[in-house]
Amino acid sequence: MVFSSFDFIFVFLPIFLVVNVFLIRTRFSNWAISWIILSSLVFYSWWDITNLPILLGSIFANFILGNQLRNKPSQVVLLFSCGGNLLVLGWFKYRLFFLNMIDGMSGSDMPILSLIIPLGLSFFTFQQITWLVDSHRRLRPEVSWQNYTMYISFFPQLIAGPIVHHRDVVEQIARGQRRERITFDIMVGLSILIIGLAKKVLIADRLAIFANSFFSQAASGGDLALLNSWIGVLAYTFQLYFDFSAYSDMAIGIARMCGIRLPINFNSPYKATSIIDFWRRWHITLSAFLRDYLYIALGGNRRGITRRYVNIFLTMLIGGFWHGANWTFILWGAVHGILIVANQLWAYTQIPIPRPIAMGVTFILVVFAWVLFRSSDVETGLRIYAAMIYGSDFAHWQLLGNPIQFGPPEEILRSFIELAGFAPKFSGAIVQLVILSGAAMIAFTLPNTAQLFYRFNKPVGLRVAPISWIDRQLIWRPNIFWALSLAILFGLITLNMGREVEFLYFDF
Repeated sequence: MVFSSFDFIFVFLPIFLVVNVFLIRTRFSNWAISWIILSSLVFYSWWDITNLPILLGSIFANFILGNQLRNKPSQVVLLFSCGGNLLVLGWFKYRLFFLNMIDGMSGSDMPILSLIIPLGLSFFTFQQITWLVDSHRRLRPEVSWQNYTMYISFFPQLIAGPIVHHRDVVEQIARGQRRERITFDIMVGLSILIIGLAKKVLIADRLAIFANSFFSQAASGGDLALLNSWIGVLAYTFQLYFDFSAYSDMAIGIARMCGIRLPINFNSPYKATSIIDFWRRWHITLSAFLRDYLYIALGGNRRGITRRYVNIFLTMLIGGFWHGANWTFILWGAVHGILIVANQLWAYTQIPIPRPIAMGVTFILVVFAWVLFRSSDVETGLRIYAAMIYGSDFAHWQLLGNPIQFGPPEEILRSFIELAGFAPKFSGAIVQLVILSGAAMIAFTLPNTAQLFYRFNKPVGLRVAPISWIDRQLIWRPNIFWALSLAILFGLITLNMGREVEFLYFDF
């Protein structure tokens, strides 16, 4: 059951909201948190009830350990508790990767049992590590068992984030939902949810058709044409953007219906003017976690400039590995680590770069890095790079270090003619280009959801007020125009909700 499914939109969510509003508006308001917890556990169990004991065991163990660390800080207990969380994460997520590596180096052929990774394991593990570290530092208030369970299991953010820091929501949970604001909270939250649904159903899932087809062809060793390669990679670039942005919006919208404001995870990352700026805008909560609990723990910038750059690189390398047990993710993290270091070195030159050029260069670098992120293996990624740069029609490229040999001039000329759109071969690409152009226009020119709702859903810990006149005209207001517009949009969404397509970050 995903947020963009009929089961969730027309069954689970209405029942949840009706009961929640009833409890808030009656003398049973103290039961509201219990109802949210119960609903969250049902939502989580819907996928696979066998994973529920892992979630509950993790919550119970970390609550006990966190209270012990808060009452009596201990480096030994902290290392034991954080290590235990990482051991569970490693057992499910990285066990197969390391065993295959050992198997390959040793030449043995031992049978390896693969395990299904519990949904949301990476996200709630990281949240509980922040809880443990801050408990050791005595940087958190006293929290009840019930409130802590809701903080970890809260279903809007349980499966794929954002990685919510306890300081952002625990006090909100303790205050409870305000009876006089529940109707307005639902109105704002529902509006955000519909926009998130539109991103997922009308844009991301459409782009997925092109992206999945291209990367499947690349993985199977099929021929990769120049234009098709760029269309496939750009399709994934915007699919990932709108898919993850959609989940983040929906999580924020559903949480707001419960009177909870979650931190935003996206701030128009493709408008970034540098790689550093990109990581301040993309998966913001993960970036904050890596900075506060990994980069600083490694020494940050306190041990000289060389160590600083090493720490940056290691942080991004580990951040890449967090996304998945594959060399492609490790290389993707390494690439971003190198780019951030290069970005900081360039900053010392103080040479100004015009904003459009800076945005363009940053976007292209991000696009090339996404190739590794999406590819099934490194060889596939390298083949795609070759096709994007040289084109399979006029370049013969092999993985094993052979030099690139260009074809005869007439092949090169024919490739560019096809690229210009004059050959029937690319007639089907026109529709793809139109959809890609629409997605790009939204990502590059329109205000993001946080900006649209900044007056009525102030983001947690981040200023995102609209900066242009056009942005200010488009902001959401509780009026008939927005009500009708969202109603029409929801109708279009309903007509296109034929099948459940899981969110990409469910895999991470």
